[in-house]
Amino acid sequence: MGKRRDGIPGRSVRCGAIIAVTMVAHGLIAGAARADEPGPMPQLGDPAPPLEIAAWVKGGPVSLEEGRGKTVFVLDFWTTWCSPCVASVPAFTRLQQKFRDKGVVVVGINNQDEGMVRHFAATMGDKMDYVVAADDAGKTFAAYGVQGVPQLFVIDRDGTVIFHGMGVEYVLPKVLAGGYDIAAAKRDAETLRELHVLADEYRKLAMEGADTAKADAIGETLLERSGAFPDILNGLAWAILTDALFAYRDRELALRAARAAYDATDGQEAAFVDTYALALFENGRVKKAVRLQKKVIAMVENDPLWREDAGLRAELDGRLERYQAKAKGKD
Repeated sequence: MGKRRDGIPGRSVRCGAIIAVTMVAHGLIAGAARADEPGPMPQLGDPAPPLEIAAWVKGGPVSLEEGRGKTVFVLDFWTTWCSPCVASVPAFTRLQQKFRDKGVVVVGINNQDEGMVRHFAATMGDKMDYVVAADDAGKTFAAYGVQGVPQLFVIDRDGTVIFHGMGVEYVLPKVLAGGYDIAAAKRDAETLRELHVLADEYRKLAMEGADTAKADAIGETLLERSGAFPDILNGLAWAILTDALFAYRDRELALRAARAAYDATDGQEAAFVDTYALALFENGRVKKAVRLQKKVIAMVENDPLWREDAGLRAELDGRLERYQAKAKGKD
């Protein structure tokens, strides 16, 4: 999906390079917004700092204290110039629409000038259907230790930080059902940190193209350890298939990683279906690639927030045409 690694429905990060997965997860996008004198970032299990907002641009005001006992908050720290942030707006709208009746409130917190935030929200219209706040004084960014965007936190009904990172769509059902385990979440966070380090090392080796044996070993480790983290698997596959800087391209590994991500989400994440289709195509399984690409196009067409995106549809259609041409022996 071209530049839209986080844009297809499902809030699924699929960056053109593995390093981007790490950067998005930890808010390390180059040139990221800086809050004034940020404090330490709250850890899982810590009380959530209050929201000190200069202006409520859309919806609100929101009080974490008033939401105690009844509301789960999803806090998205973002800016208008952060591509992954902007691409995620419709996905956050879908998240809010899906869980609104279950006591979930999504809040997009931006530390740019209030006028700029208002203009952006007005331009997005119904595609940005959740609370938007202007933190142009940087107080809430600082309270949450945010030095780079995007950053995402989930606050439970007790006012506790219980999640930070990617995959909120997988976490919320567990939180709402009362089955979310913070201790397990802490272990997962450490595992993710280790996987991001491995992913970064794999990318470096793939770019250099010299020590392929070491790259193979790290790739297998990523595949073995990422079963519970389909975003990592999907990012690995997409990077192998599309990163122009890779001198070493293990398409068979990409196929296995893409298949694992697809299976882990029951084929319901459009971005993962798209990656799996490309992996199949690159491994000579053209007919199945055609079938899956048709599936991802249908998934996007059935999503009211994306069916009008001509650029996205053109990108998906272009890949389908390429697969079909190959299937007919014209490529």
